Amino acid sequence: MPKYITKEEFTALLNPGMKLFIQGCTAEPHALLEALEEDPQACDGVEFLGVPLPGYNRFDPVRLHPNARMTTFFMTPELRRSPALERIRFIPKHYSYIYRHLRAMPDLDMMIVQGAAGDKNGQCSYGLSSEHAPGALESAKTIVVEMNAQVPFTNCVPPLPLERIDYIVESDREPLEFPSPELTQSARAIGMHAASLVNDGDTLQIGIGRLQSAAMQALKGHQDLGFHSGLMSDDVLDLVECGAMTGAKKNVDPGIIVTGTIFGSKPLHAFSADKSVQVHGVAYTHEVPVIASINNFVSINACMQVDLYGQVVADHINGRQISAPGGYGDFQRGARLSEGGRSIVLMASSSADGTKSNIVPTLPAGSVVTGLRSDTDYIVTEHGVASLRDKDVNETAQALINVAAPEHRDTLEAAWRELHK
Repeated sequence: MPKYITKEEFTALLNPGMKLFIQGCTAEPHALLEALEEDPQACDGVEFLGVPLPGYNRFDPVRLHPNARMTTFFMTPELRRSPALERIRFIPKHYSYIYRHLRAMPDLDMMIVQGAAGDKNGQCSYGLSSEHAPGALESAKTIVVEMNAQVPFTNCVPPLPLERIDYIVESDREPLEFPSPELTQSARAIGMHAASLVNDGDTLQIGIGRLQSAAMQALKGHQDLGFHSGLMSDDVLDLVECGAMTGAKKNVDPGIIVTGTIFGSKPLHAFSADKSVQVHGVAYTHEVPVIASINNFVSINACMQVDLYGQVVADHINGRQISAPGGYGDFQRGARLSEGGRSIVLMASSSADGTKSNIVPTLPAGSVVTGLRSDTDYIVTEHGVASLRDKDVNETAQALINVAAPEHRDTLEAAWRELHK
């Protein structure tokens, strides 16, 4: 059985040379990270591993001690600006590959994670985020759980066995809230175009961001939508409450909302404990064979830039690592293999001031492809939909030029002709 300890006693468990995985997103163990802030000497010689979510997980362990290191599978603004950036190791992997990597690590010493308080018949709950924790659970030698009395006890698949926990630190704090963002007129237009590509009965995967939120909000007139995604936001709850999302037509997990993370406001936190919601690990939410088995699976994500060949840039642009590949490739490939499935990519056609087109002839130096041209079915801007599936190279370029900002189309046309003299 697990031993109850204080957060100060937790730091005494760390030793130089150990590898420690910090569960990210909405299961980040805030009390345990505060303990490390208060006792930075505990970080001496420790290698931290994590999959932090940009804009949410802001912890930078390497700044706490000159001998601390970090291996991250997602880049955040805090890590990118770290005064000890040379001790941060970034590994770009698909989400499904990160899970497999953690599950198979022979030298992972510890995992720390926030979960819900208590247990049901010996099974505990990861609460608001499962994601990579079940994978790390298989390989980590020591498991430390911050049991937060205010975290909902969600239906986790697989659950967190009480017998697998070594130490429990109790806390009582409100989870952070992240309601849906305010939408611009341009975002609403993109959302409406995206919604036109979704049919009644489709199963949705949605990324996080303003454009994805706009797409979800434009779906309230649809019927029997399903959900299987890495992340669930307030927009999902809105679709459930208005009757648009029932999951009744899903051929896999009918009537069930499948997610890896709950990311929203208090009402969403409360709803996440409903029996219709299951919080799964990445081995189920992101594995391509699982996604491909779901008929009419629609992947909806966003990007920063696309070239006229249809190559999508979403995580590394102009020499800057903004985030990570994440689940982009997993969901795009799974959607392509799904019977009736499709991959939708959302983007603003130009920069905020309109001076630069986000649709470019070729990708600039220092940009890295996130989404393959062969995996992208639709590019959606505020000017319409570019359908790319089964198009040749010239048809792809023309379709993209047609949804570029009007003031940039002539330049793109001329550049394409120059490329293909």
